[in-house]
Amino acid sequence: MLHFMETDRFFVAQSAAQVLKLEAQILEIQNSLSILRAAKSLAEQRLRSYIYPILSLPIEITTEIFLHSLPPYPDAPPLSGRHSPTRLSHVCRHWRAIALRTPQLWRAMKIFGDTLQEVKKAVALAPLWLARSGHQPLSLDTVDSLNPALSSALLEHRERWEHLALSRRGWHLLKAAGFMPMLHSLKLRYLGSPSLKSSRNVPRLRTVLLDACMVENLPWSQLTSLTLRYIATEECRSILRQTAQLVDCSLYPWDRDVPRSDAADLMLLCLERLTLEPGGHFDDDFLASLVTPSLVKLELPEIISSVRYPSPIGSLKTFVAKSGCTLQELHIRQSVLPTHAYHDAFPRIPMIAVEPRGSR
Repeated sequence: MLHFMETDRFFVAQSAAQVLKLEAQILEIQNSLSILRAAKSLAEQRLRSYIYPILSLPIEITTEIFLHSLPPYPDAPPLSGRHSPTRLSHVCRHWRAIALRTPQLWRAMKIFGDTLQEVKKAVALAPLWLARSGHQPLSLDTVDSLNPALSSALLEHRERWEHLALSRRGWHLLKAAGFMPMLHSLKLRYLGSPSLKSSRNVPRLRTVLLDACMVENLPWSQLTSLTLRYIATEECRSILRQTAQLVDCSLYPWDRDVPRSDAADLMLLCLERLTLEPGGHFDDDFLASLVTPSLVKLELPEIISSVRYPSPIGSLKTFVAKSGCTLQELHIRQSVLPTHAYHDAFPRIPMIAVEPRGSR
């Protein structure tokens, strides 16, 4: 019996020692947990107080960064996608707040209408952009204005239109616009209508581009920049006779000019820059009909000078002498002559560039 009692005492003592050991381990773990909880709390506090460096920038600097992330105005970004300002508003709440209160981000928009999905997107997003743009002048680039809701939204803000680019079915928008007091530039491409009338009530219009379409009643006399592409040569001549203030001009007639012995010269007294685009139907008679005393930059394909004169340089010399201009830049494209031939012929022109035929 004594033997069993000794065994019991040993068991009790051993268990008590184990309890004390476990209590010590628990206390040690609890102390470790307290330390870990304190470290966790400190880390959470630091995390809550941390500000990403980009978010610590002054709002004015962030706004400038946003503006520089877009195409330079008046070039228009799409309503959605990689180059759209909507991406800036999706990064975080802080950036969204800045983007939504920066009307310059929303003043230019490119609207696609090739598919039903694109039209639905434009109908949903265009009014939002127009509202966010506040009172800023607008730059619109659209290929579709047939949707009544979209047309109505855009026309509601026509008094803010500053730059307007229309393609294909966009001519409906121009017909319905009427008075556009701020319109500065108008670009029309492939409108699907051979000729359409536009309001002359555009007092600030200075820049026009017509590409494979014709518009009547534009105030040609107030334009300073004009681009005509795929326009009949006779229509080009008719328009140029009305552009007394033209400073910059680029031409690409689609048909061969018919020389007329009784045709009066085209007097473009303010013209400073003239581009005759390669591929257009020009000849030396067209160049000879121009009088441009203020011209400082001329860009043209050499081929236009190959009809009347043995050397293409001959018509250029006649043109420069007749106009009495002091050219500062001469750019010859599609040339069969070497560069030094032009330098020798025009030693007083500071900058001459010659592109050999077939280089483009």
